[in-house]
Amino acid sequence: MSDCIWVCERNSTKQVPWGFFPDYNGGSDENAEGDRTYKDIRRIYAGEAIPSDEMPSKFYHSAANKFDNNIPDFFVTQHFFFKNPIADIIRGFDMGDGYFQSTQFVQWDRTTQIADDVFALCVGNAKDTVDLEQTRGLGAWHGGKFTLPLRLKDGQIVTRSAGLAGPDIWCDPKIAEAYFFLSPRLADALIAAGHKKLMGLKATTTI
Repeated sequence: MSDCIWVCERNSTKQVPWGFFPDYNGGSDENAEGDRTYKDIRRIYAGEAIPSDEMPSKFYHSAANKFDNNIPDFFVTQHFFFKNPIADIIRGFDMGDGYFQSTQFVQWDRTTQIADDVFALCVGNAKDTVDLEQTRGLGAWHGGKFTLPLRLKDGQIVTRSAGLAGPDIWCDPKIAEAYFFLSPRLADALIAAGHKKLMGLKATTTI
């Protein structure tokens, strides 16, 4: 059993070559949709507990050609997307104020259904986790935030042991972009179930 905090590295997959974007208004105002998407993902990455009625529940594929690929059990475009059984594993742990939002995935036309068994994760918890002084390779980001190095290696990120208390899944509001952190017990369960590679799970050095 591990005793360190784990990070889920931003994931990409050839199975989803283009993004899925929230359908907030049926395409009647794409600029407004873009603005809201940007604001919402900033809230998610900061670990804000977003009310479920403010989380998107419908996503359209961004390419005009028909999407007919298999949807993996986990992937990230802008939101964090999960299917069972990974979502079921996470539900068995302390999610704090986080939750899975049921979604409908549709084609570019915003009508033709692709899938209704994909969940969008609202992480919903924030902890001051990354030790900025001892972690090498951080990049400066606007708003006083930082980016993690690309292609993380186990042990590269230094985290504070205080993050072990509380919910088993969370974000560090100092870290920009799509990353979230996991307790040792949740990471161990996901790894035991064979999901380490798909989720890009990397061990941190917890002090």
